[in-house]
Amino acid sequence: MTTRSPSRDRRHDALGEVLPRAVLFAGLLSAGAVPCAAQVDSALIQAVVEIRIDGGPSQVVPAVSHNSTMLVPLRSFLEMSEIALIEFSPDSSATVLLQPGNIGLRFSPDSGHFALGDSLFALAPLDAVWWDGELYLATNVLDRAFGVSTSMDWANLTVLVGRVSGLPVIRRARRERRRAMLDRPGAAQPPPIVTRPPESLADGGVLEWSFTSPTNGTVDNLALATGLGAKFYGGSVELRHRMRNVAGSIDSDARLSWARAWPTRKWIRQVGIGDVRSNGLRARTIRGVVVTNAPFIRSSEFDTEEVLGRLPTGWEVELYERGRLRGYDEVDALGVFRIPLQMRYGQNPYELVLYGPSGEVIRKNHTIRVPFSRLPAGELEYAVAGGACRYQSCRGMFGADVRYGLSRAVTVQAGSDFLSREADADLWQPYAAVSAAPVGFLRLTGEAVYHGHLRGSIGIEPTTDFRFDFSHSIFDEAGSTVSRTFFERTNTEGSLFWQPRGARGSFFFQLVGNHSTGPFTRRNLQRLSATARRGPVRYSLGLRHDFFQQGQAAGDHRSGIDGSADLLLSGNRWWQKATSVRTGLSLDAGHGFSKIRTAVGRQVAKKARLDIGFGWIRHGGFSLDVGFNTVLSGPRFGTRSHFNTGGGSDGVMFVDGSVAFDPKSRAVHLSDGRDLGRAGISGVVFLDENDNGLQDFGERGLAGVPIRVGGWYEETDANGHFATWDLFPYENSFIEIDQLALDDPRLVPLSTVITVTPTPNSFQSIHVPVVVGAEINGYVLLDGQGLPGVPVVLHNLTIGRTITLMTFSDGAFYQVSIPPGEYDIGVPEEVLERMGASAPTLQINVPSGQGDKRIEELTINVERVSEEPGILDRLIRSHANRVGRPTGRGND
Repeated sequence: MTTRSPSRDRRHDALGEVLPRAVLFAGLLSAGAVPCAAQVDSALIQAVVEIRIDGGPSQVVPAVSHNSTMLVPLRSFLEMSEIALIEFSPDSSATVLLQPGNIGLRFSPDSGHFALGDSLFALAPLDAVWWDGELYLATNVLDRAFGVSTSMDWANLTVLVGRVSGLPVIRRARRERRRAMLDRPGAAQPPPIVTRPPESLADGGVLEWSFTSPTNGTVDNLALATGLGAKFYGGSVELRHRMRNVAGSIDSDARLSWARAWPTRKWIRQVGIGDVRSNGLRARTIRGVVVTNAPFIRSSEFDTEEVLGRLPTGWEVELYERGRLRGYDEVDALGVFRIPLQMRYGQNPYELVLYGPSGEVIRKNHTIRVPFSRLPAGELEYAVAGGACRYQSCRGMFGADVRYGLSRAVTVQAGSDFLSREADADLWQPYAAVSAAPVGFLRLTGEAVYHGHLRGSIGIEPTTDFRFDFSHSIFDEAGSTVSRTFFERTNTEGSLFWQPRGARGSFFFQLVGNHSTGPFTRRNLQRLSATARRGPVRYSLGLRHDFFQQGQAAGDHRSGIDGSADLLLSGNRWWQKATSVRTGLSLDAGHGFSKIRTAVGRQVAKKARLDIGFGWIRHGGFSLDVGFNTVLSGPRFGTRSHFNTGGGSDGVMFVDGSVAFDPKSRAVHLSDGRDLGRAGISGVVFLDENDNGLQDFGERGLAGVPIRVGGWYEETDANGHFATWDLFPYENSFIEIDQLALDDPRLVPLSTVITVTPTPNSFQSIHVPVVVGAEINGYVLLDGQGLPGVPVVLHNLTIGRTITLMTFSDGAFYQVSIPPGEYDIGVPEEVLERMGASAPTLQINVPSGQGDKRIEELTINVERVSEEPGILDRLIRSHANRVGRPTGRGND
């Protein structure tokens, strides 16, 4: 980080003392001061001025003037602005390098111009002059050359430099302010109240359904799926049934399971009994038991990556993640910088902004992708499962799996599956896998399964603009009946994504390919597409090639072109609002058009959507598709109809929905059929008159109170009740109440945040007590005079909540709605240390219950520790008002 040198400070002080700015003229310049002509020499007058950069440094420097034009020394201005001077030839030329962009700026007074990049600008005879080996520039030349705006204050002999956002010194100051905000500790939040309602053996209930039926009046392809769930012994018991009529045959299937999770435990976090899914490389549905210490919901945060790099000494680096400053560092004496980056599963794009000592700015975009197969360093997860196979060609299976994070970059996995089969011999499949990232942008994975497959993959993603993935698999015939790879022996896949720099999603290319071989077949698929966005329309054009060969027959090559365009209309006319349009076509090489289709969709009546599609297929004729479905928050229904000139017509209608019931509060929640396994919270916001935290008989509920539950916004009803559904079970949900919305300013919740852990298929019932707070006022005094702008901290010894107030201009502080409890009141010790003072801590008690609670005339007397004048005297002088009564304003 650049700082002012001691010699520079001494020069500033000497000029300020020896050449007071009341003295403007020290005499004429000697002959030859300007090599142009003697009459020019006599027109210049020596002066001393102060250059003041708006929001930056200031410095007193020697200068020269001509009439109403002031000329300042170039090197002094560059030093103050932190701009690099790369060449200086006295009485000849000076070359400056402007950043960012490496733009050259060359001054040549003898030639009568200066060069800025590739542009030339004329110099008047007195715009740039040499004197005593220094180049002096007129203020208007500074404006044109450096993009600033200067003005001369002749009364105070000050050159004011404005419009300075592009100067390196200002950019550095801006960076320091950003970093100060990043390092500033957040306001201390009160600890949330953790609510653990009493456990019950059984609770709640969820029913969901999905019904699909053809519209032609027959029962063929009719399907009905139902699910019933409830909370049982702290976990979730679920019964699912599915029935389908296919070609006159009814296929029915029922699954019953119980599962529970303990997120805070270490060795057993999940247990499932019944129809459950095993773990490992290949999960299977079994009727048995599964035990694991894997988290029920994996945190999105993975680990901390240390971003390293090398730069010349004097550079600074900032790291931005999704536009937000996350960290910074200065290059050390060895030329190394280190910035921690909190990585998450999935894509982690970040930007490094490098700042040079002379204003250089370099931006580099990077990304690190963390697959879900990786674990943080030192983490170990296991899973054990066994039972009867449900949908596999086996009688039963037993599997054990373990994963361990060797380091942040390497995770290893090993295990084995044993399959008992009827028609074939039993199958034993031990396996091992590794997922590694030797460098941030490179991903390597490998899997080896005995009697299964061998697979390797590589992924390269240096930036969000480029991504390459490639994998190759070899399948063992012995395990083909289990892995369903009857017709494959090898499979190779690859994909490439590239977006030109600066396109920002408006233009990109994609290339995908697949090559597979089997006992009797061979197939190649490739597709290259380009996607561009112009205005509201997105265009896509793709080239495809498909090769298929069976046995010894000649291969079949098919190539073609696909194109599409889609947009979302917006306008003031009714038919434009929320209307989407998509059109596409396909051409086959040697056959011309093979498919044309256009579809229009629009939301109608606010709760329903209508979609209509028209198309033509070479071997199928013309077609019409009509779809209608509701977009209600509760159960939904819809229809799909297809008409074709070559194949007739068919259609289907569907009804999906679910209902969750809370027997305690009798709350009912209707949804669209995705509620099984979810959780909810219900409760009441009430006035707690005896401060026991429970709603007793006669304590009224508070109506119309805004409350946020797990990110969902709710509002209490006339009795103070609320209910929220669609939360993740076993995960902490935070309940926050808006205190400002309470009808009485004295009312205050005991805690602004309540933590609840809901259980699946049920509502967790809680009480949210609101109490009557106290009104307090007082003063912070020094020698009988009020101290303004001093923080006063109220620490609740009962619940640990801290409230911070600020004194007014007369030294008074005031607050309403102080919760009941024992309090320590005082000025923070670190503030007293900075002021060189001490002050006692007061103790007060805010009583429970109702009634008017007022604690008045509290006085905190601040005493000087040192007699030296300091911040205390400045506070008093800046606010000379006499101490008066509190103004009635609240602060927090």
